[in-house]
This record gives sequence, C-alpha cells and structure tokens, in this order.
Amino acid sequence: MKHLGDFDAGTIVYGKFSTFQPSTGAAFALAAGKLAVFKDGAAILNTAGVVLQTSVAGLAGLQGFSVDTGADGTAYAGGSFFELALIAGSVDSVSVVGAVVAGFTLRNNSALKPTTAGRTLAVSSSNTVVAVDTALALGAAARADVNAEADTAITDHFTFTVDGMADANIQYVNDEVVGGVGSSGDPWGPT
Repeated sequence: MKHLGDFDAGTIVYGKFSTFQPSTGAAFALAAGKLAVFKDGAAILNTAGVVLQTSVAGLAGLQGFSVDTGADGTAYAGGSFFELALIAGSVDSVSVVGAVVAGFTLRNNSALKPTTAGRTLAVSSSNTVVAVDTALALGAAARADVNAEADTAITDHFTFTVDGMADANIQYVNDEVVGGVGSSGDPWGPT
C-alpha cells in the first residue's frame, strides 16, 4: 500500500494505482470498480467524497482517484489514518474486492505543523523555525492595546526556545523586535 502523505482536513487528496491481469501480470483494465475509505482501521466504510476514474488517459490498468475530505467533516476528522480499498470491481473477470490501494493521514503524523491548518512555516537549514506568528507571540493584552491605540508604544515580552536555548526573551515594541537573547539592540547578537 502506498502512503500518500499527511494533509489538512478539508483538502482533496489525489492518487493513482494500477491493476494487473492475474494470468500475465500485464496492466489490465478495472471493470465496475468502486472505492471506499476506512478510518483508523475500523470496519466501517465511507464513500463520501470518493471519486474513481478508470483507464486514466486511455491507459488500461491505470486508475486515478480523489477523496474530498471536506465532504464529511466527521468522517474525515483530523488526527486519523485512512485507507482506500476496492469494494467492487474485477480485473479480467477476477474479483479485486478488498484490495487496499492507498492510505493517507489528516493532520496526524507530520513532524511540524502550523497552528492554523493551511498555513506554512518557514524552517531554516539548521531546522529552526524562522517565521513567528506575532499574533500568537504577543500577549492578549498587547494585541488588544495595539488594536485600540495604534499610536501608543506597546511593549510585551514572550519566551520561546531558539536552537535549544531555553528562555530566549524577546521584547516587542509596536510590533518590532527591539531586544532579547543577546543584547539590548540586536535580538540575535552575541550573548
């Protein structure tokens, strides 16, 4: 079974698989095929949002599929593993029912994920996050003050880990970094 990757819930997952003639092993058309999705190893199948296309681009034996994970928010909840299996179909009159063709996860096994689905993170070559969401970094009171009094200097501090250094204190004034980590003027200067 081919693992397609880890996706955000609500996206469309695409994939392809091949079917082969049992007697020769040559690529062969799938007849009357139907796919279903099984969640987290359960025996309950789901066909919501599942589309199967046989003989893609006129190539016998090449099937394509899509799964719209926005079609059923409960069935396609994040944090789960999904497998696609044929629940109908035959190849050269031989049943292929039960053949698992692919799997995928929804916000389940990626090592690094943004807080909000669909956003990206910038990661440097030394594996440190180099983009920080200042709306999350600033305290709630500072965010409220920035919204209410745009011309007033707002100062806030927050603590996070940079390259394994705990307690890297960063100071923001009016949404600009003005101090922290190593020196009062250069937040990334020597300690």
